[in-house]
Amino acid sequence: MELSKKQIIAAFALVISYFLFGHYIALAGNCWGGWNEICWSRWDSGLYLGIAKDGHTLYPCPDIPSWNCGNAGWAPLYPALIRLVHECSMHHFSLADAGIYLSTFFWIASIYWVRNESFAGALLLLLAPGNIYFHAIFPMSLLVFFVLGMFYFLERQKYLLAGIMGYFAALSYSIGFILIACLGVYVLYQWWKKQLSILNASKLVIIPKAGIITWFVYDYYATGKWNALFLIQGKYGHHIKLPFEMMYLKFKELLEAWGTLKMSIELQNYSVWIGVIIAIIKFYKVRSEQPLWPLLMVFTLLYWWLPYSSSSVTAVYRNVCVLLPTWIYLFRHITPLQRWLTLTVMAIYSVTQGILFIQSILV
Repeated sequence: MELSKKQIIAAFALVISYFLFGHYIALAGNCWGGWNEICWSRWDSGLYLGIAKDGHTLYPCPDIPSWNCGNAGWAPLYPALIRLVHECSMHHFSLADAGIYLSTFFWIASIYWVRNESFAGALLLLLAPGNIYFHAIFPMSLLVFFVLGMFYFLERQKYLLAGIMGYFAALSYSIGFILIACLGVYVLYQWWKKQLSILNASKLVIIPKAGIITWFVYDYYATGKWNALFLIQGKYGHHIKLPFEMMYLKFKELLEAWGTLKMSIELQNYSVWIGVIIAIIKFYKVRSEQPLWPLLMVFTLLYWWLPYSSSSVTAVYRNVCVLLPTWIYLFRHITPLQRWLTLTVMAIYSVTQGILFIQSILV
């Protein structure tokens, strides 16, 4: 599809802003290393680089042998691409460099999916909660690229392509299981309304589910255990609770951090809660003009509720990246003033969360 001059200018402005924001945040966080791993490799980045180097591993934890340790609890697609870029460059790019380049590439590629949105809507790529991870050695821009692509093709009723996007999304991040559940609910609803054929329904469920199966097959090959993901993640004690219980615990953390930059973590969490409620109500109200409303409602609810309520150690400020489609669709149905006010709040959180990431406070 040919891009208009206006779209090209907007895309160029977004890319320039992306790099300017990244450099500003690095300096604001007192990192002078530039666009490399010194500033953009933190915490789980090491796990992804380790997978890229050695593949998935699984072994008894040294301190507690009944627990399982290793890196098989993290999705394999991003590390596989890192290794691919590293090898194709004849090792000219380090694994860390390849990770940064991939994060940047998939963020820029995501502009294609939002090219027809308002400029405020396109700015969500730059400012939506969790955006700092789009710059770093994390698979978040990869995940968002495929999730946005899935919604893009679904809106155009290109179910095979939507399913393929779902396949790669499921391989990009461990919460891909939630995506299968969301698509399952949407397919059942559309089939019940007789608006979706069995063939197209199969494309939307079976192909993304094949992504999870691919992960299991790889883990069996690499570790000898198809369920290595669950064996490793099991020790973290994740389980589903009502979100209100977690809200109370998070409120205590907010009070403890009050007056410091860390308080913005929980303030953003509560702000997103408000945004989720508004989005779900809005999607229901516009259901007559938005065919994807059931999926948007379930997607928004589950992708916030489950990571938020599963454990107090879950990095909600990172997982919230996946809600980017929610904000994009919401922006279509609110006034320009509401869009720009929302973007202003998001911009403030972008700065505070970015500095906390550079300072290794966000994990």
